[in-house]
Amino acid sequence: MSRGRCARTAGTGWYRPYKPADAPLGIGLVLPANALRGLRELGVLEDCLAAGFPFDRNRFCDPDGSPLVDVPSRIGVGDGLPSLAMHRADLHRVLLAAVDKAGVTIAYGTTVAELLPRDDGVHVRLTDGRVVTYALVLGFDGINSALRRHVTDAAGARPRQTGYATWRVAAPRVPEIRCGTLFLGIGNKAGLNPLNREEMYLFATTRERAGTRPDPQRLHEALRQRLAGYGGPVRAVLDALAGPEGIVYSPIEEVVLPVWYRGRVLVAGDAAHATAPQLTQGAAMAVEDAVVIARLLASGEPASAVPARFMARRRERCRYVQETSKRILLAEMATDPQSVAHRLDRIHQLPARTAAIDAVLSRPAW
Repeated sequence: MSRGRCARTAGTGWYRPYKPADAPLGIGLVLPANALRGLRELGVLEDCLAAGFPFDRNRFCDPDGSPLVDVPSRIGVGDGLPSLAMHRADLHRVLLAAVDKAGVTIAYGTTVAELLPRDDGVHVRLTDGRVVTYALVLGFDGINSALRRHVTDAAGARPRQTGYATWRVAAPRVPEIRCGTLFLGIGNKAGLNPLNREEMYLFATTRERAGTRPDPQRLHEALRQRLAGYGGPVRAVLDALAGPEGIVYSPIEEVVLPVWYRGRVLVAGDAAHATAPQLTQGAAMAVEDAVVIARLLASGEPASAVPARFMARRRERCRYVQETSKRILLAEMATDPQSVAHRLDRIHQLPARTAAIDAVLSRPAW
């Protein structure tokens, strides 16, 4: 939806095939300051801040909840922007209102059946039978993108499995959870993020055999088993789980493409460069992508030139996020004796290491 709002801001006509209106939206997410810059560009920052929970640091703790180190978030220091945690449903609501106000047409339950590239544009046959022509087709359709196969071969279109997964479930917020709060175990990680004044969500990263999924009717039991070594507020959330309802389990997958476009068909966001969640940059990269595309369109750039210009502008930044996130994921999940022996040293180095990463991400994205 960010891209639809940006396209209207750029003065470009827009039609948005979309999944059904009642499709599940997930639990929560964290929007770092660079994501908030993009939301400010869209004119929705204040609505997002009102719906979520802003914070300026992450707290790292032992599995029992004992604090080890606080790590300030420095991406937004230059313009006074925090990090923001919020319900995905609330972000969806804010963006949908902005898209509606901008006059973007959304066709729920309608998707692309066929693309026919032509010199003057792309003929698109939709699943409702209509055929329309566009100067540019943008696929921000997520990690399981249907449009990605139009820019790469079948093998390249499949996400790469990492052998790890994330778990999320909402819970009533306890007063001590006022920022991103992470609990570092051996070979797994748990965390609690505030969503608003009343709610928070538990998230966890665990090692999982690629291609397998826990029994959906026993997710609560599986999550408790994987986080058996945790105490404190994590244990309280786990003990309160009465069943599998509300638990979202997602394999951590990556998308790495040699190119993001073919002709006038371009994929972006998770469809082009999905990443591990360790830097909480997935949504931020998608918002930045949308703003960059809108600015290219508003500049008078020919639509046929936008895909190459966009990829040249965005590729290195997105690659940095992917590679850094993957490196952190592997370090957090390591169980070899040397990694375990130096675990506390690495934790106490986090402020300096995070400051270096934030310095890169604080650079202008457009």
